Amino acid sequence: MAESINERTEKQKDKIAFVKSVIALQAVNRAEKSPSSSDKILFGKDNIEKYRLRLSEQLSPNLPAKELILMLIRSALEVEFGPNFTLNKGFDKMVNKLADSVMTNPDLRRQALSVVGTILEAKASAGKKN
Repeated sequence: MAESINERTEKQKDKIAFVKSVIALQAVNRAEKSPSSSDKILFGKDNIEKYRLRLSEQLSPNLPAKELILMLIRSALEVEFGPNFTLNKGFDKMVNKLADSVMTNPDLRRQALSVVGTILEAKASAGKKN
């Protein structure tokens, strides 16, 4: 059967959101390794710090990988598009699809968990200093 226009549009929106999330993960990973002004283009100067802060507040080392990746994606989308974006119909479904895609792709999973690990390490070292 032929797909309806709405189904194709929804799939395209999912693909676009997925690509943006992947780009966001790559930008954060690069920024963690070597911060430079070119790495802050996606989020903007202030948003990369908001993203790191939000993740450090939400992440816990006791969470399963899927939950960590869900938080990573949800935080990226909230910071980039604002908290009202999370109220959109289908937001949770989209985030779950993105997380499933990241979980099943070894490179993306490794990269996402690397970002999470970096944030958790920074959080742990900041906790030791206090």
